[in-house]
Amino acid sequence: MRLDKRSLMAIIVSGTVSAGIFWHAQSWHTLGKYAEMTTWIDTGKGILAAVYSIGLMIIFAGSLAILFGTVTDIITRKRD
Repeated sequence: MRLDKRSLMAIIVSGTVSAGIFWHAQSWHTLGKYAEMTTWIDTGKGILAAVYSIGLMIIFAGSLAILFGTVTDIITRKRD
């Protein structure tokens, strides 16, 4: 099983983005930043909290899709 440079870069970049977003979400939860964002709903800034959360989920899901898709392609690739 031989990796080409393009597949290797896709794995590295999407894995780094996924890990970074996971770390960011976990650290914000630990520090209480998400609790602060939920109080924004009463102040009229609730749309910012919703857009932030939805954007974070979309980027995380996209990077995981690229990561798992590339790994699956490498595993199922026919040997020459």
